[in-house]
Amino acid sequence: KLFDLYDMIVVGVVDTSTKNGVFTPTTLQNIYGLTKYIKTLQWEENGKTEGVVAIDVMAPSTVDNIEQAGLGSVSFDWLMPTPPQTDIEALAIRDKALNLPMLNGSLVSEDGKALSIYVPLTSKNISYEVAEKIRTKVATFAKSTADYHITGLPVAQDQFGVEMFVQMAISAPAAMLLIFI
Repeated sequence: KLFDLYDMIVVGVVDTSTKNGVFTPTTLQNIYGLTKYIKTLQWEENGKTEGVVAIDVMAPSTVDNIEQAGLGSVSFDWLMPTPPQTDIEALAIRDKALNLPMLNGSLVSEDGKALSIYVPLTSKNISYEVAEKIRTKVATFAKSTADYHITGLPVAQDQFGVEMFVQMAISAPAAMLLIFI
């Protein structure tokens, strides 16, 4: 509570089929749109706001690019304020991210083939619902060679709980039928 830490899920985007990895205009436009969508995943439940903690989402469009702006001055801008339209703009985003030690190897892989979107949740009990909404959004994207993976401890725990009840609904009646026969 003191540090405002939240359970977090991670959306990993991987593309090993192109030389530029995930740093293509199409993939970065999809990531930009997905990030905007993820930040809207909030709802009221029992008089309390549940869902994604939008202000703490970490993605290329929500993190700072810190560069020297001149002698004795520093420039703070968004890493990806708008989706790139050309390969040159996409590669510039990659180069800026790889130049920042806090992002290199955490938000963006060292080889530029993958990047992550960190999604903090108000409660780990809603991770299955949020993950399903993200999967639904990803399914609407234009044809891309990138693969999207959703992971994190809350997803693993909540997914297991939901899937266990689905399996029980199928296997328990089947087992009773088999025993009866």
